[in-house]
Amino acid sequence: MKRLPPTLVARVRTASNRVRSRATGADIHPTAWVKAGAWIEKGAVIGAYTFVNRRVEIDNGTTVGEHVAIAPGVRIVTASHELGPARQRAGKFSMTPVTIGDGCWLGAGCTILPGVDVAPGCVVAAGAVVTKSTEPNGVYAGIPAQRIRDLG
Repeated sequence: MKRLPPTLVARVRTASNRVRSRATGADIHPTAWVKAGAWIEKGAVIGAYTFVNRRVEIDNGTTVGEHVAIAPGVRIVTASHELGPARQRAGKFSMTPVTIGDGCWLGAGCTILPGVDVAPGCVVAAGAVVTKSTEPNGVYAGIPAQRIRDLG
């Protein structure tokens, strides 16, 4: 079986991203690659040469930089609620933006919580829950995620 020429693959990917972008209202760069099954809400921004795998959920108010790799099952959450009274603990709705810096790699099934900035060059391990902003060029793992290694 013959492979499609790279230029044709790139044109199909760009057209596919345009359809997804129009359908969701997200701002997806033409060179980004978003696999079918990813959910990107209106108001999210996906940078150049970023890869978004299947079963990824990205809330509005999220900005993803360039050359970012997002593995299957990643959740980037910007929405939450203030703590309410006993009769209804999920109180007033709140939304805090999230930023994923250039060159990051988000491992399978990790969760990025509201208000977090993942600094450029970071790796977030599979299954980690990032509750606080990170420092550049580090590996973060665990629940809650902690820096476990420096990267050059």
